[in-house]
Amino acid sequence: MLTHLEQIGALQNTLIVLVSDNGGTNSAMDNNAPFSGAKATMTEGGMRTPLVIKWPDSAMNGQVLADVVSIEDIYPTVLESIGVTPLAGLDGDSFYAAVEQRVSIGVKERYWDALMTADWTSHTGLSADGRWRLLQWYPFWGAMPDPMIFDLELDPTSALPVVPPPPLQLTQMTDNYRAWYTDVHTVKTNFVANTNGSGVLTGTDFLRTPGFGWYTFGIGVPHAYEGPIAAQAGVWTMSRTGNTVTAQFGDLILHGDIQNSNTCHSIAVSGSFTAQVQSNVVPSFKLALYIDGVAVQSESFRRYCR
Repeated sequence: MLTHLEQIGALQNTLIVLVSDNGGTNSAMDNNAPFSGAKATMTEGGMRTPLVIKWPDSAMNGQVLADVVSIEDIYPTVLESIGVTPLAGLDGDSFYAAVEQRVSIGVKERYWDALMTADWTSHTGLSADGRWRLLQWYPFWGAMPDPMIFDLELDPTSALPVVPPPPLQLTQMTDNYRAWYTDVHTVKTNFVANTNGSGVLTGTDFLRTPGFGWYTFGIGVPHAYEGPIAAQAGVWTMSRTGNTVTAQFGDLILHGDIQNSNTCHSIAVSGSFTAQVQSNVVPSFKLALYIDGVAVQSESFRRYCR
């Protein structure tokens, strides 16, 4: 890649980022050693990976930093490096100025979670000073495992948790994880109402179209309202004609009728998706339309996607 960029004269104005989203699979060898764990685990071997950046400004290259950053920090960093101010409220923080000025990157607590089943997540956290790791696995055989705390100052590999867990760190990090979870899982939007009771709902969180896992969105509409309810251009639309609500996702159309004369109605769509992660697995989709809390229609299908 570097050779090609150099041949076409683009190497000196290209920022190159090399990073993994988690640790290696360890299928052939323990390529996360000495850290304990592998891909899809939440100990150091599954979370801690190198980040390599080649900056167009050669004066910034050649540094080796021990600071902790996360993947969500890369986007605002790239923006700042090209003179664009990152949007307020992003999950990540730019570290461009710190690298440019050769100073330490700011520290903060960091949290991650992973959807393991339809109802449960596993999560982990790293204290701001990098010493403590919180780990909570999802239930096994119906029983919730106890949360664990690792002292990475005494054991950087996170092979063995501290027993019993330090109460102060356990309480603080658990509470902070819950606050983080609420923040990042809340869709942040702006609503501007029109005189007829409709309005425009906008926000950068709406730029993402669900494509894996589970999601639900719901909207309340006045009883007398007809017309478009919501839409994401080129992806899905929802509208009301008379007492019939229609939700369309590509060529999939769900219909349902409003059955009562309440002053306001709740319209909700729930969906689940599985991705094609193996060549012999066909992605599956399930969508359901709810009107005033009642499931009126659902569709399941499998389809190869491009």
